[in-house]
Amino acid sequence: GEKELQDEITRIAREIDIRILGPNCIGVYNPSQKLDTLFLPSERLKRPKKGNVAVVSQSGAILSCLLGAIRAANIGVSRAIHYGNAADIDESDIYEYLAHNEDTEVVISYMESVGDGRKFIDRARLLSGKKPLLILKSGKGLRGQAAAYSHTGRLAGRYEVFHSILKQFKIKEAVDFDELVDAAKAISYQKSSKGHRVLIITDGGGSGVLAADECMKQGLEVAGVPEGSLKKLRPRFPSFCVLNNPLDLTAHARDEDYLVALHELKDDYDGFVIVALTGVTGITAKLAELVKDFKRSVSKPMVFHIAYEGLSRKLTTLLERARIPVYPSPERAVRGLKALLD
Repeated sequence: GEKELQDEITRIAREIDIRILGPNCIGVYNPSQKLDTLFLPSERLKRPKKGNVAVVSQSGAILSCLLGAIRAANIGVSRAIHYGNAADIDESDIYEYLAHNEDTEVVISYMESVGDGRKFIDRARLLSGKKPLLILKSGKGLRGQAAAYSHTGRLAGRYEVFHSILKQFKIKEAVDFDELVDAAKAISYQKSSKGHRVLIITDGGGSGVLAADECMKQGLEVAGVPEGSLKKLRPRFPSFCVLNNPLDLTAHARDEDYLVALHELKDDYDGFVIVALTGVTGITAKLAELVKDFKRSVSKPMVFHIAYEGLSRKLTTLLERARIPVYPSPERAVRGLKALLD
């Protein structure tokens, strides 16, 4: 509300070569240097563990929400930066810093508006050329744009122009909050890969169908199992298993069945969505070790969907220790895989 005072402080700071982050910001979190200026107490906002994801936000509320979601998703943070009104340091300056920051391998950014458009494009291209950058832009409609201006005092501009610029320069954009977090998890756990052919292996038919539907929405191909591979698989599975894609092992699935299918089909697909409904008695914690060994031999991305039942917590912990991301729904697992497939 004190625009004249903000401008005067910024002018004085520039005259004496002092940089300003903010105002109207909650600060920074840097676990490597044990620097935490966030004014939200840690008993209210538990800080994420140290990791490789930098979180950049124009909104303090969204930064706190992202940190909470990131911690819940078992993602580690290298930096968390809220720049607020951006009187001096803006998102472009932060992108340039993170492009050269060795602690950071992935950057997610929430934005409501852009100050200097050309500077933003240059720095975003610099950063995305060195490491993955994923942007979530709000203010897509007139009401949202008005709210963004009242929030930070910067005009949001037309979303269609912003979207087309990101698309032109191949800078990734998240559709919503969940996609931003899910993609960050996938990219921070595994390296990206080429291709779009996805194999879905499930022990529950409905979950496989949901995953297949989401693949279609995301532009991923759920290609059928090649006939040559089918001939090798048929003798290994009961007749009631659906040896297609999705490959449905049914409620009779055992840990070893997933590995039989993966080893036989690993060369036919570019990425894998594994659904393990842990209420099935044949699924045990051993599955994590088997999949971990398989993943070492195949440089292709893999994600899991595990429902909240049975031994889900233990299996999730073991898989994520092996850097295999686990998601609470088939659709979110597919979106995580999409972030890994260029």
